[in-house]
Amino acid sequence: MPNTNEPKDGDFASYLEGFASRKNGIGLELNADRGSARPPERKPGRQTIQHVLAEGQEPTTEFHSLSLTTTPSHTLMHISGKCHCGAISFTATVDPHRVLVCHCADCQVFSGAPFRAVLPTPAESVEISGTAKHYVKVAESGNKRVQAFCPECGTQLYATEGEGPPKVLNLRLGCVDQRDQLAPAAQIWGDSAMPWLEGLPSVPMHHKGLASPIVQPQP
Repeated sequence: MPNTNEPKDGDFASYLEGFASRKNGIGLELNADRGSARPPERKPGRQTIQHVLAEGQEPTTEFHSLSLTTTPSHTLMHISGKCHCGAISFTATVDPHRVLVCHCADCQVFSGAPFRAVLPTPAESVEISGTAKHYVKVAESGNKRVQAFCPECGTQLYATEGEGPPKVLNLRLGCVDQRDQLAPAAQIWGDSAMPWLEGLPSVPMHHKGLASPIVQPQP
């Protein structure tokens, strides 16, 4: 039975563009000059995402850049990340104020968690070492989304367009090394959020395992 509780890709892309403009005065421009938003210098053995997708026999049409444009008040951030086994790693230049939490049913199933946090990033600003495996999700609308993960350990890495050249990568926050510095700026698909999330702060939190002390609230 089709899942009626999933984001429509067109709506989601429009939301991201509008959200970026409202939040920081940042626009997403196709085929635009990068200005001060320059991705990390490419290192030997590292590939941009269009090369990785081509090797995986995913979309191979001409790549159209999607660049960050900045305002004087905006600060970009360089991040790194990797899968659990280390077979795939990446670096990226990101806008740290674009982190989203998605509560849609698909994100719950794919992540195996009550929600998923993502960092939308222009594909041209990401460089990847290693080759991910791709699963193409077909939405009720017919739109396709590539879900990329490590074929060895299964770590989810990113999602991107399923047809045509990749423009935006939704990097999975869990595999980003600097995830503790990337607080969400918005939540979407709250209609399908787990109803018990509001009470989570009252649930005892242990420092490590169940045998470890409970974290005491800060005064």
